[in-house]
Amino acid sequence: METKSEKILYPIAEIFESVNGEGPNVGKLAVFVRFAGCNLACSFCDTMWANEPDCPVTWMDADEIHERVRRTGTRLVTVTGGEPLMVTGLVPLLNLFTEPYAGSRIPSGIGFRESNADNGTIYKPEYAGSEFHPYRGPLSVEIETNGSIPIDFLDHLPIRPTVTMDYKLPGSGMEDHMRIENFHFLKPTDTVKFVAGSVEDLDRAREIIQKYHLTSICQVYIGPVFGRIKPVRIAEYMMEHAMNDVTLQLQLHKILWDPERRGV
Repeated sequence: METKSEKILYPIAEIFESVNGEGPNVGKLAVFVRFAGCNLACSFCDTMWANEPDCPVTWMDADEIHERVRRTGTRLVTVTGGEPLMVTGLVPLLNLFTEPYAGSRIPSGIGFRESNADNGTIYKPEYAGSEFHPYRGPLSVEIETNGSIPIDFLDHLPIRPTVTMDYKLPGSGMEDHMRIENFHFLKPTDTVKFVAGSVEDLDRAREIIQKYHLTSICQVYIGPVFGRIKPVRIAEYMMEHAMNDVTLQLQLHKILWDPERRGV
């Protein structure tokens, strides 16, 4: 039998509720589970703080994360980073999210682990055992991944999460790390996301979309690097090149809140 000491502990940078800012779930309520650590260093990364070796983390086991998510009452879970596919033991956590929820697995009166950072992941001891109204239906799980790690293993899960996968354009400095073979494992409910900072990036995105017939495989979104290119230029480019079935996306959370604010 698994004991407490044998449970996998996950490095959580933050867990927070917000509206989804990008992709097909834009505008919908979501609980974001952000893991610390990434294998890439994109020039425009807006969560670089979560990738640093000294990023403050809260070590939580799967039951604690699941309980934290359920307590929000929100159905959609967005697993993000950093790079979540780097995390050891991710599959058991993903499977737990999609299991029927019978009630708390956290003993009453037990608070979650403390952290030296106010990252929103912790229920303080005074809240332990208090009443709450968890979401008891099936959770919908979305994984945001950077495109550099294989995704084929997700096909073997009992309930496969949807995937929002980046293709890093030249302006990111990380295009050489992209795994083109991942395109073969995408489903119609999945998304490939391009973040462009220049017309040259847009040219490359259009080339990749056409070469691999992405719009016939999955959903395709293009958005701007915040502050580097105006969204209207991307809209004009899409019209100039008749980019049917491609969706222009804006980062809604950066419109609603301060672009530098965390936890939204």
